[in-house]
Amino acid sequence: IKEERTEFFNKIHGAIYSYDVGSRKPEIEIYKTALSKTDTKPENALFIDDLEENILAARSINIDAIHYVSYDNLIENLKERHLL
Repeated sequence: IKEERTEFFNKIHGAIYSYDVGSRKPEIEIYKTALSKTDTKPENALFIDDLEENILAARSINIDAIHYVSYDNLIENLKERHLL
């Protein structure tokens, strides 16, 4: 499982840090900044978080979001989206 987790995280590029942006989850501005910095439309983004309030905030601006509850559940959700 460790190798699978490493493989997944190696596919993620870039990071947005709240101290750089001046906003933090679940404030909408941090999601908008992430979209802007990556030149990504909300409908082309995927947000994964373990807190439901952060998921709801992302979804409120049309970002697809997965509520992380377990590794297996995350893998299932990614497979449903044909991302794995």
